[in-house]
Amino acid sequence: MKFSLIDEWKKFYTLYSFWFFVALGSLPDLFNLAVQYGVIQSNEAPAILARAINIVAFMGVASRLISQRVAEKQAQNQPSSTKI
Repeated sequence: MKFSLIDEWKKFYTLYSFWFFVALGSLPDLFNLAVQYGVIQSNEAPAILARAINIVAFMGVASRLISQRVAEKQAQNQPSSTKI
């Protein structure tokens, strides 16, 4: 299976979706930091939840950077709408 990156892969840090997944991936650490400083009175974030969130965040970033050829082909095959 061949993978190719999106055209703007060198500017990945400018994509809003990238920053969303970075924020999502850092939530367990921020929660544990809040517990450590007494902002939240709770135990630390469950390990399985933290791992699941980190996996979802990684997969989100990876799927955003990999070019989706099927979507590109569908966009090219659709007729463009013309204004009258």
